[in-house]
Amino acid sequence: MVDTETTGLSTDDDRVLQIGVVVARGDGSVEHQFVTYLKRLTWGFGHVGAFHVHGITRRQLRKGMKP
Repeated sequence: MVDTETTGLSTDDDRVLQIGVVVARGDGSVEHQFVTYLKRLTWGFGHVGAFHVHGITRRQLRKGMKP
């Protein structure tokens, strides 16, 4: 399974902030998991509602990987 968190829903204007991957066995147990934040190179306002939904902070993003 792959999950992303973004600054909003626009494919033109919004950016990916977090990527999560889970590899599950047939019985549903987790075999591997990976989560990373992507460092923001610029800070726009984004969509405030998105940040309320996922709760990702600027502090978390400052420690993230460069996109």
